[in-house]
Amino acid sequence: MRTLADLGLTDRSFCIRFLPFTITKAILFDIPVLSPGTPFPKPGDPVTVRWLRQKDGYRYHFESSVLGLVQDTEDGLPAISIAYPSSLIRTQRRQAFRVQVPLEDAQNMFLRWGTPPNDLECPAFAYDLSATGGRFSFAIPLAFSDVPDVSSVVSITISLAGKQYNVEGRIARINKVGAKEEHAEGRERWMIGVCFINQPSVFQKALENYVIRQQRQR
Repeated sequence: MRTLADLGLTDRSFCIRFLPFTITKAILFDIPVLSPGTPFPKPGDPVTVRWLRQKDGYRYHFESSVLGLVQDTEDGLPAISIAYPSSLIRTQRRQAFRVQVPLEDAQNMFLRWGTPPNDLECPAFAYDLSATGGRFSFAIPLAFSDVPDVSSVVSITISLAGKQYNVEGRIARINKVGAKEEHAEGRERWMIGVCFINQPSVFQKALENYVIRQQRQR
């Protein structure tokens, strides 16, 4: 699986993937899809590459410069060549790139928590997703007290481009966001920030591809 990264220039950034090979004194990445009129990075342009290493959960980045284009030996397509950095900086894990979720996917989510046979399920709305987690909201009756806590593990049915996946997530934060209209209907809305855990590889790959597609459509 090719690692997702962010290629930052002085005035813009792109989602890219590490290619599984290098050349002398260079690191290679796939070519980002650019919007019409967006200039392509030129040789000599300074760049900062940032990514999350799933194996240890840390964020890494390095500063370097664009060397130019070369040919990917696997598929023959062009690849962008970045000069091999003199140093690599590791920082604490942070939130990965977030993308807003299209309405047709955002409304097609479900959240479950608790222990069977007393577990609960309710519709959820997705606000944004990243390669490591997302923000969701759900509404329950005002008098209902069985709300998941921070660090609770919940199950989520997630829709990505019309295909559903069942995954687990650990709640990193939770707060009330209910509006007066919902309170008048006897409901409270909660917002949760979730970090995905124990992701099946098929879901992780689909999620990373989904994030890339949504970034390119922005």
